[in-house]
Amino acid sequence: MAEGRGADILVSAIDALSIGVAALIGFAMGAVFAGVHAALPPWSLALGLIAIAALLIGYRLAFGVRRHAIGGAVGVIVAVALFTLEGQGGTVLVANDVFGWTWVLAAPLVAALAVALPFRNSGSRGADVAEVAD
Repeated sequence: MAEGRGADILVSAIDALSIGVAALIGFAMGAVFAGVHAALPPWSLALGLIAIAALLIGYRLAFGVRRHAIGGAVGVIVAVALFTLEGQGGTVLVANDVFGWTWVLAAPLVAALAVALPFRNSGSRGADVAEVAD
């Protein structure tokens, strides 16, 4: 009985660690694209939004649950919020212009949609569940 509990704790710890890594990767993507979203308008902005959606949908497909995508989305949203603030020298990475506002509003929206939209995993998980149910 104690061995089963230890294994469950280990699995929970690994899951929490992987969610933390997903959040760090989401933060890194949000930070990179916050810096380059206006570099080649509108293409760099579109590329950033597509990359964030692909990352979070990839988490959903790879892990089959929303937890990792939520972690990545939180990382993206924190990065977007952080880089809209004024820096120590008075500089702002996300400018108060059309592309800046589009980035500030669209990046969290894309992240939320990638997490919230329902879809079915067409892998073998459904067959495994059907076999267990029989």
